[in-house]
Amino acid sequence: MLQLITHNYQTIPGWFDFDWIYQAAVAAAYPNAKLVEVGAFLGRSSSYLVTEAANADKDLEVNIVDLWWGSSEHHFKNYMPEFMRNMAHLRGHFNPIRLPSTVAAGALGNTDFVFLDAEHTRKALSADIRAWRNTYPAIIAGHDYKPNQFTGVCEAVHEAFGDNFSVRGSTWYAVLPQHKSYINIRKFRDAIA
Repeated sequence: MLQLITHNYQTIPGWFDFDWIYQAAVAAAYPNAKLVEVGAFLGRSSSYLVTEAANADKDLEVNIVDLWWGSSEHHFKNYMPEFMRNMAHLRGHFNPIRLPSTVAAGALGNTDFVFLDAEHTRKALSADIRAWRNTYPAIIAGHDYKPNQFTGVCEAVHEAFGDNFSVRGSTWYAVLPQHKSYINIRKFRDAIA
């Protein structure tokens, strides 16, 4: 019998208000689906996603992509050791990938669900969306869709998807049913309704 892992994401510093989309992606995922989070910082959202995926008992592949060097606001410190300490109880349930987002997209091949929360400039997010869209996910989503704070995010999303995306809170998502995916789109839409 599966022993459930207790969530501990609340104890990890960081920002996280999109649990609903991770719950929906995991609920809609078929066994062996490939889920990706780009931009992890210290692991608050990563811990939530990995715990949900492990507890679903579907052999989901969870890849966490980041450089773990922070940004100018974080003084370009190496955050990977702290991230790995925060995620220690989940070892074996995820793959930490220390590569630039666009390089990781090329290395991972096809994906099923991608969540983008890395650099928030128009140029960087546009490059991320292009790269990850080429991995043929059924759902591509991201954080910080805040027109008064992160105009680059909003511009990049509009350029990539036109009006074919949705926003809930500060999370945007687009459903891209262009290939055979390990995500049940109907179940995903039901889960977020």
